[in-house]
Amino acid sequence: MVAPLDALRLHAILPPRMEQKDTMTAVIVGDRMPTKETITKLGPVLVRKSRIRRLLQFLMENNPHYSPGDNLSYSQENIDAIHDSDEDADVPNNVAIGHLPDHGSLDNINSDYTPRNEEEWIPTNEVEDLMMENVGYTDGDNSPEAYSAMKILALQRCLSGKPFVVSGTGNRLLPDFNNPSILTWLFPHLDPWGIGGFHEGRRKIKISMKEQLSHLLNSSDTSFVEDPELAFAVYNMINKLHVYRDVRFRVAKNEHERLIKELQTVRANDLKSLSAAVEKNPMFRPEDPEHKRIVALLRKVTMTMHNLPGSNGYKMSMRRNVRAIINGKGAPTLFITLNPSDVHNPLVRILGSSFEEIDVMLAGEDIQSWRRKVYAAKNPAACAKFFDLMITAFIDVILKYGRDEPGIYGYCEAYYGVVEAQGKGTLHLHMLVWLRGHLSPQLLQERLRTSPEYKERFVQWLESIIMNEFPSLHENRADEPSRNKRQRSKDLGEPHPGTIASPSTLKLDSRPSSEFWVEYKQFLIRLLNEYNWHEHTATCWKYLKRGEEKKDSNCRMRMDGSTYSKTVVDVETGHFQLRRLHPWISSYTDVVTFLMQCNMNIQFIGTGLEAKAFIYYVTDYVTKACLPLHAGLAALAYAVRKINELSKMMEEDPERFYMSSLI
Repeated sequence: MVAPLDALRLHAILPPRMEQKDTMTAVIVGDRMPTKETITKLGPVLVRKSRIRRLLQFLMENNPHYSPGDNLSYSQENIDAIHDSDEDADVPNNVAIGHLPDHGSLDNINSDYTPRNEEEWIPTNEVEDLMMENVGYTDGDNSPEAYSAMKILALQRCLSGKPFVVSGTGNRLLPDFNNPSILTWLFPHLDPWGIGGFHEGRRKIKISMKEQLSHLLNSSDTSFVEDPELAFAVYNMINKLHVYRDVRFRVAKNEHERLIKELQTVRANDLKSLSAAVEKNPMFRPEDPEHKRIVALLRKVTMTMHNLPGSNGYKMSMRRNVRAIINGKGAPTLFITLNPSDVHNPLVRILGSSFEEIDVMLAGEDIQSWRRKVYAAKNPAACAKFFDLMITAFIDVILKYGRDEPGIYGYCEAYYGVVEAQGKGTLHLHMLVWLRGHLSPQLLQERLRTSPEYKERFVQWLESIIMNEFPSLHENRADEPSRNKRQRSKDLGEPHPGTIASPSTLKLDSRPSSEFWVEYKQFLIRLLNEYNWHEHTATCWKYLKRGEEKKDSNCRMRMDGSTYSKTVVDVETGHFQLRRLHPWISSYTDVVTFLMQCNMNIQFIGTGLEAKAFIYYVTDYVTKACLPLHAGLAALAYAVRKINELSKMMEEDPERFYMSSLI
């Protein structure tokens, strides 16, 4: 069953009464309230009464899933109350427009490794699209740090039915696992005739929701892929089906009866206070007897779920996969992070079927930078295809995995990659790479200690694949300019290097190779200035404890501005300190940056005990930690309170209880 969010609320009367205000809310983040001129450009906010009436009448006359009857009717009285004017486009009376002042702490949510999230000046007369991050806040004290207070306020508004951001469920339960009506009910604009639903009974060849969703998102009709909610709503239904089928709560048999009795004695207020304490201090150890009892109780209940992406069981399964490869292949050699630039690379528009002349696109800035960002935000499917294409090319061309020939780093015997999305939805990849013939951390440390020749060759190999400085255009690096000041393409009036074709290798036979290598290094310098020049952002400080200073030495990327003239290997501890000739260029491989035209980072795993510690850290990092205890406690507290409310409802009004509850 699905209990739709109020943003997708279902009603028995169309349109709903004014008292049942929907949650269509525009939140404007900025230094002032929006003007009416600005609001006129936000299409979803302004509507015409006549158009709404015509659309409702069309659905009820032509769509069998909207046929008038006991469960659905049309109300002219309600539409008159919502709209004051018959013809003029105006803000409906049940739409709220709020204003949330801009705040620097918003960066903590949407921080990025790359400059994709930089602010950009846009002429007012050219703003045609609403651009916003995909993370929002409810009304509160207008401070993103006051998360708990805002969460409580959101819950209060949810329970009181106020017309702002609602986090609860809708007013009507309906089946969604095998329901041909669900698509046209939730998205009537995508299935107005009611004939293309999931699990449509007249369809001769049966297909799953996942298969149909994939087909819709890849169809030539862009209405499906451009809808901001369809993919997420249906994907959530698919995942919920996995939970329904596969989730198991594991409790020792001899604990069943006692555990049930104990759970019934837990008070929501105790859960709430424990949640707040753990949220404030992740290292919190309960002292209160009731808190200790709750923590002990939670430890006795284990949820097992191994094949649902994002679940704790799935993450634990990923960790076991990594450790299984380590058991079979030994320690990994390299840890690589890739950030394909979907907001710059013209392949995104090609994959989104939005281009005219490819040669014109590859020549430079054929559209403005902010328009590329808007296009990427509106076309997540094209961005996902682009990401898949780039990562597949990296594995096939750069690593050459599965081939009997070396890649850039050597013979790749295995890899394990984890795809992540940042706060605003952009994708990046963390990957562990295993190379054939690479010694174990202990043997490598011993070999480096006993063989100066091996140590010298090993350092040469490391410096050939991991760079921390700009390439040299001169034979003598001392003749190079300092390049201590970052030079961006926008400052130089040049096309962004991520938007144009790299120097071609196709005509090397007809010109001196030295010319190509000069162009190669010059282009690489431009790419590094854009993608691998580290500037501290909110993501550098996200794990600082309260009171810790935001300074170079506390950057979690370990970019503190230090330089090292040569690579130093401590053969006793196995510690590597790679050469770093520039204080702010993060580690990269020149050929990879040249080919991928994006941000990348590469780390050598190390030797000895240091390697083991790094492997543990990386394995934990790429799979991320389990759900924070405070989040689980907050959810549990809410569930306990709702159960208590439902129990009270059952006593006072049994008929209403069974109509609104799912058992």
